[in-house]
Amino acid sequence: MFTGIVEEIGKIKIIKKYSRYQKITFQAEQIFSDLKIGDSVAVDGSCLTAAEMGKNWFSAQISGETLALTKAKFYRPGSHVNLERAMKLQDRIGGHLVQGHVEGTAKINQFSKGRGQTRLVLKIPPGLNKNIVTKGFLAVDGISLTVVEIKGNLVEFSLIDQTLNSTTLKYLRPGELVNIERDFSLIYGR
Repeated sequence: MFTGIVEEIGKIKIIKKYSRYQKITFQAEQIFSDLKIGDSVAVDGSCLTAAEMGKNWFSAQISGETLALTKAKFYRPGSHVNLERAMKLQDRIGGHLVQGHVEGTAKINQFSKGRGQTRLVLKIPPGLNKNIVTKGFLAVDGISLTVVEIKGNLVEFSLIDQTLNSTTLKYLRPGELVNIERDFSLIYGR
């Protein structure tokens, strides 16, 4: 489980492609204080397992299923990614409970940066726009965001500067894809 509060922006160092999966090496600085092989790390919201580690890097295997459902298939060396280690039971939950089970991707429809407030509108694919509610949350590239407004398959968020500046959202442009995970308590009932 994760909180949707990004700990660090990392970079993709190496991508090795195999017939049914990829092995990706991620470079980071801050998340290594207690990370060990076998630990879960949310990478743009996808729960991945640290399979190998070194000083300031870890590698994970990306399955064919994850490649099919997420934007990981578009990663390139040098791409920025949001990183969050799995939460500990004694930690505060600053965002929402996020599983790290990305359900698909959404396209950035509008992205208007403004001083003190940025407007983000996503176009959600059919089938994934169910169970998204105003004032509920949607994990976007692993970032816990509160829904401001819903109009059909368009979902709007209002971002504060802290969220924009400490995540990969600052690098995104209209037309690009983001990973999404809906609030599982709304999907499976409360």
